[in-house]
Amino acid sequence: MRQCLFTRLFSLALLAPAVSMSSAFKAVDGSNVALVATPSASRTNDSGPTVEAINKGLTTYDSNHWNSWGGRAPYPATVTYTWPEPYSLKGMRVMWWYDRTEKNHNDNVTLPASCAIQYHDGSDWIEATDLLDGQNRPISSIGLEGDATGYNNTVWNDVVFSKPIVTAQLRLSIMRDGTGRNGVGINCWDVFGEVADPNLRSVSITGSDSVVADRQLEYSAHPVSATLQGIAYSWSLNNANAQIVGSASESKVKVKGVSGGDARLSVTVTHNSGVKTTTAAKAIAIKPTPPTEVVPYLTGTAAGRAPILPTRIVVKGLRFDTPTPATEGAFNFGEEFESSLAPVVWDMSSFSAADYAADKVGTTFEVKGATAPGSRAPGRPAKAVVTVNKPAPAPDYNHSVTSENVIFDDVFWKPKQLVNAGATIDHAIVMLESTAPNRYAVQNLKNAAIRLDAIASGDDNPPAVRYNGFVFQESDLYKTLEGFAYNLAAVWNDPSVSKARKTQLQNKLDEWIKAIEAIQYADGYIGAAFSARTNVSAGGAGNGQHRWRFFERHEMYDIGHFLESAVAYTRYSIGTGQNDYRLYEVGKRVADHIVDWFGPNGKRVEVPGHQEVELALMKLATLVEEYEGAQAGQKYRDTAKVLIDRRGRTTGQYARQSGYSAGSYSQDATPLVDETRAVGHAVRAMYYYTGATDVAVTLPDGHPDKAAYLAGINRIFENASERNTYITGGLGSGETSEGFGNDYGLRNARAYTETCAAIAGANWYQRLNLYYEDAKYADSYERALYNGVLVGVNLSGGLFYYACYLDAGPNNRSEWFACACCPPNVIRTIANMGGYMYSVNRDKIFVNMYGGSTGKINVQGGNVNIRQVTNYPWEGTVKLTVTPDADKDFSLNLRIPGWIKAQKYQQVKITVDGKEIDSTPSDKGYVTIAKNWPVSGTTIEMDMPMEVRFTEADDNVHYTGEGQEDWDQRDKVVVERGPIVYNLETAGVPVSATEGRDARQVVIPRSMKANARFRSDLLRGVVSIEGDAFWGANKEPQRIELTPYYAKNNRGADPSNLGMSGTGDGSTSSRVWANASGRGVLIRGDKNNLAVGQKAKLQAAPKVNFSESDAANNFVWTVLPGPGRNVIQLDGAPQAGQTDSAGPGKIGGMGKTRSASTATYRALRAGTATVQVTMRNSRNETIATDTYVITVGGR
Repeated sequence: MRQCLFTRLFSLALLAPAVSMSSAFKAVDGSNVALVATPSASRTNDSGPTVEAINKGLTTYDSNHWNSWGGRAPYPATVTYTWPEPYSLKGMRVMWWYDRTEKNHNDNVTLPASCAIQYHDGSDWIEATDLLDGQNRPISSIGLEGDATGYNNTVWNDVVFSKPIVTAQLRLSIMRDGTGRNGVGINCWDVFGEVADPNLRSVSITGSDSVVADRQLEYSAHPVSATLQGIAYSWSLNNANAQIVGSASESKVKVKGVSGGDARLSVTVTHNSGVKTTTAAKAIAIKPTPPTEVVPYLTGTAAGRAPILPTRIVVKGLRFDTPTPATEGAFNFGEEFESSLAPVVWDMSSFSAADYAADKVGTTFEVKGATAPGSRAPGRPAKAVVTVNKPAPAPDYNHSVTSENVIFDDVFWKPKQLVNAGATIDHAIVMLESTAPNRYAVQNLKNAAIRLDAIASGDDNPPAVRYNGFVFQESDLYKTLEGFAYNLAAVWNDPSVSKARKTQLQNKLDEWIKAIEAIQYADGYIGAAFSARTNVSAGGAGNGQHRWRFFERHEMYDIGHFLESAVAYTRYSIGTGQNDYRLYEVGKRVADHIVDWFGPNGKRVEVPGHQEVELALMKLATLVEEYEGAQAGQKYRDTAKVLIDRRGRTTGQYARQSGYSAGSYSQDATPLVDETRAVGHAVRAMYYYTGATDVAVTLPDGHPDKAAYLAGINRIFENASERNTYITGGLGSGETSEGFGNDYGLRNARAYTETCAAIAGANWYQRLNLYYEDAKYADSYERALYNGVLVGVNLSGGLFYYACYLDAGPNNRSEWFACACCPPNVIRTIANMGGYMYSVNRDKIFVNMYGGSTGKINVQGGNVNIRQVTNYPWEGTVKLTVTPDADKDFSLNLRIPGWIKAQKYQQVKITVDGKEIDSTPSDKGYVTIAKNWPVSGTTIEMDMPMEVRFTEADDNVHYTGEGQEDWDQRDKVVVERGPIVYNLETAGVPVSATEGRDARQVVIPRSMKANARFRSDLLRGVVSIEGDAFWGANKEPQRIELTPYYAKNNRGADPSNLGMSGTGDGSTSSRVWANASGRGVLIRGDKNNLAVGQKAKLQAAPKVNFSESDAANNFVWTVLPGPGRNVIQLDGAPQAGQTDSAGPGKIGGMGKTRSASTATYRALRAGTATVQVTMRNSRNETIATDTYVITVGGR
């Protein structure tokens, strides 16, 4: 980095030649006044350079300095310095920036073809003449010299003004020497001079040459010198075609058009110096007010259903926002916004039920109305044109039962939902409405509305408003709004939640909905950053002066989350009888905007910077068809699909007008159908794969893309679940920015595992479960929900994790984040938990999760009620009562959780009305009960064994580099029970009643006897696991108590703190993967209770240190002597094999495949037998033994 900062006085002789790396000005006195100027440019490269760099007094020789590359904007390009007062300028110098030395090029940045120096005389731009070079030789313009290196150019081009130029603005008018995307650039521009004579000399007026009648614009007076104090201003107009609004005695004035014609605006400036009084005038054309036109509202309705009519209608001729500047290039991003949404009142007597009766399918009818009194265009006739469609058929694919139909009343989810609907929501309201830095989510919308309201009132120079935070800040509001809807649906009929509380939340929703409506454009667009015209680029790129120009600004991501909130709110409102369709209307408009702009036949070929809108469009499509009939939502599905198909393709028909391309980080390097693994940012990836799965499953069988989509999705899932998922269900290793790294790169202390990624992953797995009707996907989302998601919030609901580490020292949650995507995501997920419980495919109900609850399920038009009574996940007993509204034939499919396969005893007992049935699950993990279900009800009881499990680590997850120990999971174990992953923290390693030890130094022996017990006094009620372990390098005996990972860091480091308040963080250490010692073998069996003649299949699974000398070589099976010796017998020779344990959903959790042995035993007679297996190494030494008890009853 070179300095180009110069001393105040310049009297050194100029070095020869005239252009030089180090220059000074002979006979030129003055300082570098460029340092106090404000730079601007007519065009700047969109990719990051900034014009503000040219006068910082530093040259850095990189592409961050100003250049105009990338567009076909008009040339010459201008770069301007503006001072707050006139300066007497003596000379200047420019160091050009370029990255290609050839001239006449159609790309890159090259030296200019020419450059003129111009100054503003108060009324117009004047070209500077009488120029000298550094040796006092006459020149016609500034030099265009540079060295041969381009990037590292150090050549100055010097100019001396033979007569000082007095001005407050100086600019370079630069002509490029190329075509296409070719541009010019400046590394540094110095100007030397001093403050001019501080006396009143002249005045000029700046502002638009025209004003529209009934609108107003701002005009400014610019006296010379601008620094004078006590200047008096007097503005006037020469006729009544325009009028002054407000004060006429300030430096700025508002002028409102009244009627067509011309007007002349004058200002007189008075001061007791210089000329004392001076005047200026400006001609203004007054344009007539454009006529208004009410645009008919086009919609549909399902036959037999009254249409949903909007509360607002589009009126042309009512300006909503100021135009965006035109641009030249592949696409003109300039726009005008001369239409607005106006309130409308419908004449409900203008149509009847006969108009949308079943026999009217395919016809249209009109609803008459008028724009509302008090609106900007009151009393204009309006109409809605309604097409009557066939009702959408019942889904012929598996779909989830939405959360408003499943209400929890259990010991696990119900308390968490109440905290979520209470303390967490209240905390979120405070954070979202805060005007502290990096909060502002609600205030950004309100500020944008202030600006738009001013424009609606006729002010085309609206006040600048503040926008704070990230460019996607409003998405946090939308996710919270979605959570509000789920929460209210969950507690609507709960007597423990007061009516006042429900009213309070609904009122807050109303306030937020109005704020959203206030910034919606007539074409449906919503985006607070654009409406505020902010240049904030945090979390994105570019500026907010155009819509849809910089796709890193995540406009479609925001809209996607808004659409999800609109769907949730509408379902809640209809489900509770409020019938509020406001967000449905707003959502349809913005979705139609996305279709019109980016759909198959849209204006643009683009992809979202951050995926989300794809899955949201699929959700909306389903809702729209429920109300508006078959195929009414197909355009949204088609648009979701085309947005997916474009990713990874950027040329030919897929060339993007914006030029956006994000590579593998945003899953944009390879098309979905060609992808082989999970890549890039984990949250974007999961949203993307979810949307793609939604699209795939709704494509008709035989569609050419269906098989290709599913093949790609399956490859990605296999890679993500088997090699890139943490045992907590977390995703994103932190090897790359918030994303996937190399396979098995699952570090613990640096595990990024963003809460949002676990949530997004759970949603994707649910979609896969729905399509394949395979319980392994429900296993995946259950793991994520109970562990990787719940850990994201503390028990009292006011502190949150963004990254969720599996190995940590002090690691407290935060009350909120600058990028606060995770807290609202947790809110909506906990509130929506009922949506994961059941799914329906025609006459099949799937029970995918267990929890005390009441469910209402629509099965082929009939209602089926399911009541679950259970203490799951703490106990494995579940009682289901199934009661249809009328006798009905269907099948009930009970998921047998995959974690059972990792246990010693795996046999599940199921009874139907007291009669035991075969509980062997299908290959897809469900037990099917198909029967006629009576209206009197059927009782099903399940007893799932629930053991403490020591899950062995995957040997592939290791790194031998120094300082990377957290990457090595060899010879470590995780303690699990049911779906819960356990964690050891300081308070669980007591060295005294009030002092705990570093949990990371605990060593768990594989032979540890684990005692699981429910403690209502600990962490608001959990099953804890106690046992005798070791601590430290000397392996001191240590009693430990493990608690659920989701409840970590709620009780500090004090063992006496039981964490019931849920507010105490301060844990000094925590660990999921604990060091392990000893060697073992575990027998797993599919059945331990047999009838005579039945068989049990047993497998011996090694549990050993990471050591080749400990590797299992052979296994010896025996039935121990005693009364049970002849109860069973070996059925054929034991079979050598491997444990199938590569992946969280497989046997053994995360463990690598290891040599194993399988034996089958046949029951001969009643009694109890004990089977023993002896595991030996290659030296025939016994490594470990285990036993398995089998009980045989009668035939």
